[in-house]
Formats: sequence, C-alpha cells, structure tokens
Amino acid sequence: MSSHQGSLSRQASVRFQGGDLILRGFDHEEIMEILEVSLSSVNRWRKQVESDGLAALARTSGSGSEAELSTEQFDELKTILCGTDSPAS
Repeated sequence: MSSHQGSLSRQASVRFQGGDLILRGFDHEEIMEILEVSLSSVNRWRKQVESDGLAALARTSGSGSEAELSTEQFDELKTILCGTDSPAS
C-alpha cells in the first residue's frame, strides 16, 4: 500500500477517465466496456459530472466507509502488529 504524492490511485484514474468519456459523449455501455466498470459506477459518475463537473469525481478526505473497529480494537490491533506491550500513540 504505497501512495505517491501527486499520482492518482487506479480508482481515481478510472473515475477521471470515465468523467472524460462522459463529457465526450460516450454512452453507458461504451464506458462500461472501455473501463471494465459497473453500470452503477457509470451512473454515479454521470450524475456527479452533470451536476458539478469533472472535479466532482475527486475523492474527498473522509469519503470512504466508516471504520468497523472501535478505538479500543484499533489500539489492540496496533499493539499486536507493532509487537509492543502498549498501544503506540
């Protein structure tokens, strides 16, 4: 899981390619075939692009799903993974 500042993740790249295809007039089926994505993704992208433009496809901080671990479980996991006796701060 490495992240390079200034480079897009694969998902972001696909979203922006999809947005570009939408703006260029491609239909849902063509975009699905070209990018190998689902109809629901293309529908979501089209709605976002039509309402707020291509920039709407950028991932915003905190837009992912909620964590399924409690704070205590997360601290315990960090302890296990780091091999320390107490959770790292």
